[in-house]
Amino acid sequence: MLFRRLTISSAKLISRRICLTAAPEPFPVWNTTPLYTKIFINNEWHESVDGKTFPTVNPATGETICLVQEGNEKDVDKAVDAANKAFARGSPWRTMTPYDRSRLLHRLADLIERDRVYLAVRLKFSPVMNLD
Repeated sequence: MLFRRLTISSAKLISRRICLTAAPEPFPVWNTTPLYTKIFINNEWHESVDGKTFPTVNPATGETICLVQEGNEKDVDKAVDAANKAFARGSPWRTMTPYDRSRLLHRLADLIERDRVYLAVRLKFSPVMNLD
């Protein structure tokens, strides 16, 4: 019974992926202003613990696009603590069945595929620290 259920689900996922790849390309995203410049921890946007920022620079023009929060060890510790709590015993993710977890991850993959052009443009201008 379980094998049959997984087979049917797999067929549905394959057919959905075929439909997604056959979809026409969306229009390009022209507004490339960064939406978020803070650190994302525990499903919330935070300023860095030290409050430091660094500029994101357009390499073609040298123009500063925005200032982004500069994380350090304290911010990493904060994120690791939040991740440990999210995976603690009794948390929703740990109590969820593997089948339901896979459905969520496949849904995430479908959304990424659907919005691939938008994400590519946004990630193209994502903050990267200059190591000069």
